[in-house]
Amino acid sequence: MLRYRLTLAMVLLAGLSPGLAGDSFRFLHLGVEPGLSQSCVTSFYQDEFDMVWIGTQDGLTRYDGHEITVFRPVAGDSMSLPSNNVRAVCGDGNGRLYVISKNGLSEMDLSSERFRVLRADGILAMAHNQERLWVCSADMLYAYDGEQLQEYFLLEKKAKVNCICETSSGSILVGTVSGSGGLDRNRKEFGYLEGKTIIHIYEDSKKNIWVSPQFDGLYRIDRNGHTVNYRHDPGSELSLSDNYVRTVCE
Repeated sequence: MLRYRLTLAMVLLAGLSPGLAGDSFRFLHLGVEPGLSQSCVTSFYQDEFDMVWIGTQDGLTRYDGHEITVFRPVAGDSMSLPSNNVRAVCGDGNGRLYVISKNGLSEMDLSSERFRVLRADGILAMAHNQERLWVCSADMLYAYDGEQLQEYFLLEKKAKVNCICETSSGSILVGTVSGSGGLDRNRKEFGYLEGKTIIHIYEDSKKNIWVSPQFDGLYRIDRNGHTVNYRHDPGSELSLSDNYVRTVCE
């Protein structure tokens, strides 16, 4: 079901045209036959040149609305994509793309279309916020300065990290299978929603933090720490549609 929904999101993006309204929308299916590298989509990212990057389990696909280009490892070429199995894609909005694959974290220069490996293995999650790339392994939070990964904070051993978010206040939030933890600007630790598997963390324009724990609805935490849990109510059409929230955006 998740794979279908991700593919549908790409279909919608490909099919919209200016001037279409209401029921005039058309859906164009972008699958393997037109050139998508593989049907199991793991991640989407749109860069500053309006190119859409699609991570799959068999390569990285670039789509400009018309043409498709697929990046895969090239035997003997150390500057090609290091692994077919792409798990996450993001960018810095300034000419660099970051890819987590089975073989670790790599950086792509969009102008040369060449890759370089930043870390060979063990990368679980990443996020680019506030002009920095944050990366987590099982026991370390790294900050990337554009040249190399710098150790930033030692995590609880064998933490299973699912997501990272840097807030506008400079705090770093990390979601794991055992709850959420954070570091303020002074690297002082704090925690919340302990014992829950955290899928996604997002900060909105009003500086509310939205946290998605697996099967436990959606939490909103305001700037004063006040927490509200939104859950599905079978008796109300105005409640959350399901208690398993995978992602949030504004």
